[in-house]
Amino acid sequence: AAGILTMVRDQADSDANVRRDSPDFSTDTLTMFINLMLAQAQVCFYEKAKLDGLGAKVMSKLANQISENYSEILSMINRDPLNKMVDKYFTAIMSMQQNIFKALAYYWMSKNDFAEVEKTSSGFGIGIARLKLGMKFLTRASVHTSLASKSLNDTLNHVQSVMSEALQKAEERNFKIYMDVIPNEDKVEALQSVSLVQAVPMKDDITGWDTAFEVLNRLIPAEVRAMLDEYKGRLNEVLNTQAAKVAASD
Repeated sequence: AAGILTMVRDQADSDANVRRDSPDFSTDTLTMFINLMLAQAQVCFYEKAKLDGLGAKVMSKLANQISENYSEILSMINRDPLNKMVDKYFTAIMSMQQNIFKALAYYWMSKNDFAEVEKTSSGFGIGIARLKLGMKFLTRASVHTSLASKSLNDTLNHVQSVMSEALQKAEERNFKIYMDVIPNEDKVEALQSVSLVQAVPMKDDITGWDTAFEVLNRLIPAEVRAMLDEYKGRLNEVLNTQAAKVAASD
């Protein structure tokens, strides 16, 4: 899907004569859709990696990449034309996803930190600092709960519960055993990312913008297309009437 949308966007950008009957076909809109497809594909790899029991550092990188994809979507939403057409519910969901996966990235990296402490007997405080940072992102996600679905709110509540328990246990262990200094946020190393997905070019030899455009254009319901044609007809009538009045007054 990301590959098809990329082809449509690139062909539209390279041809100034391409018709853009809907803002859905603007460069920013298509780029947003591409990032959304990539984010959802990356989530599939994240869930598979979790089931397969991959290492905490790998899980952190996968989660952080998902968060970055959603962050890119939000940056698109805040620009024209998307800031005038995207509703608040979609924006809220994108923001929640971005913050939840950023929190999960910190959570997984803290698990890696704690595992390393077993080998080196130092650095326990860094893991606690990461958990605290993750909890801040969950707090940001909580701002949008009234606009989100029950399933997404359930996910948020579950992650909050898991991370709160992990933070409480870590702080207790640090107080009783390690007594390690917890660094400030600005001293915590930035998270890394890894992407396992990309927009795949279409294998079929599709040439010409009209073919690609019409494939997506057919997704627009017939009744919507009819309403658009009616609107254009009325608009032309108004413009022609006004132009005639102007000509008559001259």
